[in-house]
Amino acid sequence: MSTEAQIRANRANAELSTGPRSETGKETSSHNRAVHCLTASLFTVLPWESKDEYDDLFNSLLFKFTPQDSVEHTLIEKMAQSQWLARRALILQGTCFDRDLPCCRDDKRLANYARYQTTHERNFDRAMKQLLTLRAETRKLEIGFESQKRAAARDADRRAAHQAAE
Repeated sequence: MSTEAQIRANRANAELSTGPRSETGKETSSHNRAVHCLTASLFTVLPWESKDEYDDLFNSLLFKFTPQDSVEHTLIEKMAQSQWLARRALILQGTCFDRDLPCCRDDKRLANYARYQTTHERNFDRAMKQLLTLRAETRKLEIGFESQKRAAARDADRRAAHQAAE
């Protein structure tokens, strides 16, 4: 239990601690705890990863799915990021078996990396399902309009034929 003097001293020190003041300092401190960037809300390719490989992955998904609008483009981007993060988690799991690395002396890391891998694989699947559902709904609307146009044209032809017969 802390003494009253320790509590007062701690509070006095806390008032002196204001954190970073410059924009650069705030940006730097916002990444203080970014160890593996598997949970970060802002996606980044880490320095030990290849930006070209990520770009190849993203471009291959763009080529395969050919987005029709910005919503589809965003879903494809989510797919690429999720797949990239799942791969990162898998690579980090592999490092957990090398006890000579200082980052792998924590036994909980392997379980965390496996959980992140599963999470990002699920995110990939969810984004792909959303993309395919969106495309199916768009196609149904287009087919619906086409069948309605054909039905209207048949009705018009029947009316014209009926009027010509009278």
